[in-house]
Amino acid sequence: MTETAWVLERAYRLSAGEVAKVIERMLQAAPLVVESEQEVFTAMVALKEGHGSFADALIGALGIKADPQQRRRR
Repeated sequence: MTETAWVLERAYRLSAGEVAKVIERMLQAAPLVVESEQEVFTAMVALKEGHGSFADALIGALGIKADPQQRRRR
């Protein structure tokens, strides 16, 4: 999903909001199975709200999933 977001931004020059909409549609597509769907959703929301890149938000969300105590240490 991160590479898809990168290609949409760099190759197709979509804005962050447009990339977020594409990711949201992909998450809603019944035939697609997305690994770590909740974390992808969290990263999509962060991108939509202007809180950095999709990749950075996804890394953060996956880190919190791997170590829930990480959220409390911030």
